[in-house]
Amino acid sequence: MIELTFTNKYNLSYGTLEEKEAGYKGTAAKLITQYTKGAGFGMAPAITPGSLFTGRFEFQAVTDPKEQLKLTKFGISYTKKPLYFKGAFKYKAGDNFVDGSDKNDVKENTGDKDQCGIYALLYEATNEKEEEVILDGNTITNSEYRVAIAQIKDGSDTEDKWVEFNEAFTYFEGKVYDSSKKYKMAIVCSSSKAGDSFKGAVNSTLFVD
Repeated sequence: MIELTFTNKYNLSYGTLEEKEAGYKGTAAKLITQYTKGAGFGMAPAITPGSLFTGRFEFQAVTDPKEQLKLTKFGISYTKKPLYFKGAFKYKAGDNFVDGSDKNDVKENTGDKDQCGIYALLYEATNEKEEEVILDGNTITNSEYRVAIAQIKDGSDTEDKWVEFNEAFTYFEGKVYDSSKKYKMAIVCSSSKAGDSFKGAVNSTLFVD
């Protein structure tokens, strides 16, 4: 089991993560998508989801969106064969959906409906040369080192109700668990599922426990 704890409130120029007492069973995290166009001396994207993940964030002053995605390093060492990923969430989608995929042509109020994203990903921690593998925002959705994933099936608005999930890990084509290999586990929660493409609705709010 991986237990995530939160001791501080982070209200950053590129999204909000804070501890919230009103969890499903105890304490939950509250993630909020924010409109960040022009923030950080113009370095921030137009829209930034609140995010919670296992791993680390290595800040650098970069303006290129693809380079910004590299700053997020996903995963921590994991030594078991995972079976299920379970928890609970509550989600309220914002109204103003922003498409900031083109920083020079940001589109607001597109009419799209936001969804949250919650998943756990098992991936190989070393490559064929026994070098460390670290997945980032550019590679976590397409890397050849991904082994198995468990994710919620529906991230749409829950109408202020808590929804439990208990998802089995499914393996990518050609992948199996090998106890002789080293692995990492990336748990990723986002208040806007397409946030890695700089798309989401302002003030979309995710509570996750």
